[in-house]
Amino acid sequence: MPWALLEGDSLCLDAKGDAIFNTDCAVKVGAGSSAITGWYGALDYDGNGGGSSEYESNIVDNETANSYCVVTEPSPECDAYAINALTGNKVGGTGQGIDARLALEPTSGCSKDGNDIDDFDEVFVPNPGGNPSYLVVCPDSPRLVIIPIVTIDQTPVQTVTIGGWTLAYLNGYSCVGAQSCSGAKGHWEVSITIVDAVYSQTAGFLSAFDPTNGIVVRRLIE
Repeated sequence: MPWALLEGDSLCLDAKGDAIFNTDCAVKVGAGSSAITGWYGALDYDGNGGGSSEYESNIVDNETANSYCVVTEPSPECDAYAINALTGNKVGGTGQGIDARLALEPTSGCSKDGNDIDDFDEVFVPNPGGNPSYLVVCPDSPRLVIIPIVTIDQTPVQTVTIGGWTLAYLNGYSCVGAQSCSGAKGHWEVSITIVDAVYSQTAGFLSAFDPTNGIVVRRLIE
């Protein structure tokens, strides 16, 4: 997803920059919620300056033109480990992108209680083995997201470097700084829950999630 968890500035990360499982926090924060002036956690993966339109598209389909990896563990499939920061609050792109993404709910076979939402306990179930804590049983859910853990490369922020990854459940977004976030007032803040889970799908078992390993991202090709 085109959002980042910033080391040293997130309730979802410990002092070493590792994800804190079962924690709720914001990944696209509102104005005044970050120690970094002018950057609120949005990312421009392909670095082409696509602005709000490309950002919104990344939220909807989570596809990028490049494949990304952790800085300490590059792989032959990796195109980059640095990502351009996308400045500003991106109010429209954030809300519209998440709305379009979650309009795909309910995922076939996942929503069992009839509320048309892929609830947390319908995407994840406790792991009988105990480690990791959960199994992913709805891998196609739009609520299941991967978030990069980053450090900033300079101030003002222009690029960030990937130091790890975390699996998360997308809770949604809310308005901060205003009552309704209409008329260019207020800012959207995106909420996630960090999850310790094994990722599996119909194609077979992939592996236990490891935040130090690279994630191969689906890429767009001509």
